[in-house]
Amino acid sequence: MLLTFAATVVLIRRPVRSINAGDNGNLFLDLCAPVALPSSKTPELASKGTADADFQEILKLNATLSDDTWRKKFEKPHEGQERPKYSNKGENVDEIRKLRWDGWTKAEDELDKEKESKTMIKKAAIDGISEHEKGQLSALLQPIAEEDAAAILQLTSGASADSKLTENAVKKLLEAAYSQGVTQLSELTLDNLKANNGNPGTRTLFCVADTPETTKAKTLAALLYCICAAESTDGSGNFKECADDIPAAQSTHADLANADTDTTAIINTCPDSPSMEITASEILTSLAAFLGRGTPKQGKIIFCQLASQGCAGQSSSGLCIVYKTAAKAGTTALTAAAWGTKLVEAAELIAEQKRRNNKITKTTSRLADLREQAFNLQPQL
Repeated sequence: MLLTFAATVVLIRRPVRSINAGDNGNLFLDLCAPVALPSSKTPELASKGTADADFQEILKLNATLSDDTWRKKFEKPHEGQERPKYSNKGENVDEIRKLRWDGWTKAEDELDKEKESKTMIKKAAIDGISEHEKGQLSALLQPIAEEDAAAILQLTSGASADSKLTENAVKKLLEAAYSQGVTQLSELTLDNLKANNGNPGTRTLFCVADTPETTKAKTLAALLYCICAAESTDGSGNFKECADDIPAAQSTHADLANADTDTTAIINTCPDSPSMEITASEILTSLAAFLGRGTPKQGKIIFCQLASQGCAGQSSSGLCIVYKTAAKAGTTALTAAAWGTKLVEAAELIAEQKRRNNKITKTTSRLADLREQAFNLQPQL
């Protein structure tokens, strides 16, 4: 939906004119921006800080305030043996006990180590209290302990997925730039450039002509080739449509030979990736900027200048990309283009990472507050 909106709203009508060196410079920079994103700084998963330790402290306090009948469930059968695992003993499985059992067992292990120092008793200021007072404190602690358990579950249940959000976002950005199987520019070859973009046999089939038909380009790298790589026979490849410092083109229209060499040279001429952390807004802005360069014509949308019948890479024809829009299928080719959908998916993952980081930070702070409350119950007696 986002990509459809951008493609529909941002396109601006422009008159077609003769092709001159440098005409595609702005669009070149628009495409360079998303191609550079995979090597930019990515958001890191927010730290849980003291969340685990705060949770464990409340477990230990809860155990300390519990009666002997409850704590005997976790006693070691014999010295040197492990504490018992959860067992329903023929009854219905108590899912809550099963989930929390290992945490309770760990709390008992740590309390055993602190038995002589009475660390937990001193922290809670409960040394010398009566069994009745202990029961009162235990009752006061229960709602805190329940909220604490729910909070730590929120942090741990999504931890595996959280850790992969940024990784998956970078994967989507790479797929938008080069498609699957290419993780960096040095891995780009003519074979995978063609295979990942519909296996075109000629440049006209790749970037397409004014028939109109739709380009086979499915990656940002392919789009850059179509708008920036001149035909090697046009001024010895020195027709510079995008930037003066792009090396002379080596590719030929007939069979796309050396198209990978030209594409690599073009991308290497792009500005360095920004030092700031990637944001969802940055990804979507780069996409909208590119779409805004399209020129709608009857039955088609053209990116850059098409002087005659084909985007053949010559100053007399065009360094361009064509999308057929006369029918729904053609329009969908642009609004659902692989390079665009991958960018949108990457933006969604980056946005989700930010949401999760905010949630982690908020939950971690709440766990610290709960620990503070738990160890200040004595004045309520």
